[in-house]
Amino acid sequence: MPKTVFKGVVHGRTIELECEPGLPEGQAVSVTLEAIAEAARRQWQDEADAKLRESLAEYERGEGVPWKKGDCEKMVREYDLKNFH
Repeated sequence: MPKTVFKGVVHGRTIELECEPGLPEGQAVSVTLEAIAEAARRQWQDEADAKLRESLAEYERGEGVPWKKGDCEKMVREYDLKNFH
């Protein structure tokens, strides 16, 4: 069976899935847990990395738009980057 991702809620030692996994009752499985907040952070980081690479490529081609004073502070506010240094 190919790797399938399900969302669910942990209740002690039981994980309630959002839908049926399509496996027979009693089937042994391997489970990897990842908290949703961590998954969202990783997705945001991947998107930010992609945008940074795209911006760098534009700059190297001479197509980039220069940043204006205050752009970084605006991003910190918009993306709630309280620990940004």
